Amino acid sequence: MKKLLIKSLCFVVITLTLLFDYRILQVKENRVMLANFDKRSSWNEVYDVLGDVRNAEIYRKPYKMNRSDYDYYVVFYTNYNLYNIKASELDLERVENMLRVEQVEVVEVKPIDLWFYGLLYVMVIVFPIMRKVE
Repeated sequence: MKKLLIKSLCFVVITLTLLFDYRILQVKENRVMLANFDKRSSWNEVYDVLGDVRNAEIYRKPYKMNRSDYDYYVVFYTNYNLYNIKASELDLERVENMLRVEQVEVVEVKPIDLWFYGLLYVMVIVFPIMRKVE
């Protein structure tokens, strides 16, 4: 029972770390924000939000899909929402220019690769914790 409890706790910690690292879940000003809360997906809707942006971050997609034109994610923080939106090189240039006018600094972040989190999950599943030796 103790081993199951420790493994479950490890799963929760790894999952929360992954969600925070990839900006899907954030805590800003004592609020928990979930990415894409109101599901803004088209860039026309995103441009409407750019006037309220307080912070912006960019990170490269954790994996490369052959058919995808989007290589980056742009994360916008407003007072009450968090937007995590796929972007191409052209979209990045447009957003950076618009945010430069609004005087918002765009920060590039580098989250830990997904294979590392997968390795941690496998290690928690495969390796026994606190094995008794007789």
